[in-house]
Amino acid sequence: MIGGRLNLMSIPLEGARSEGQHHERQQGGAQRGRHLGYRKLKELQNTDPSEVAMSLLQYRESFQALVKAEEIKDNWMSLLIEILGKMCNAQLMTQNLIEVMSICKETAFMRNHLPRYILHLPMIQEEESEAQIIVLVQSLIAFFKEWLVRFPRCPLAFLSTIYLEV
Repeated sequence: MIGGRLNLMSIPLEGARSEGQHHERQQGGAQRGRHLGYRKLKELQNTDPSEVAMSLLQYRESFQALVKAEEIKDNWMSLLIEILGKMCNAQLMTQNLIEVMSICKETAFMRNHLPRYILHLPMIQEEESEAQIIVLVQSLIAFFKEWLVRFPRCPLAFLSTIYLEV
């Protein structure tokens, strides 16, 4: 805790790195809450869409740390995009969906990682199968459609980043 607030960066994530995280891991920094690791993200890939948002909220602190991380590995990004897209295809549990999407607002994931990932999608296409690329694009479309419905005043943040880098 820092000044009564939880220090999210003390939560270790395999696919995300931030300043001081390596040092805290060496010092045995205590993990607060449940850990959202790569294995759990892979499990969510095969979870029913209506349960994805609820599952991410069960790992809220770790999920927040992931989307706020300064660095996210490509394989984590692919998985995260697929899971978020899947979540957006759920017909139920809209309150949980809105809560998960709110966690993503104004994070490094939305500002930096997602635009960069989209720009590098043609290069990623060479590494992934055609079926996986289709899933990623469908997931991105589902996520952005839901984002525009839920946050109609916020879409320009990530779109302007993509436009400026092209």
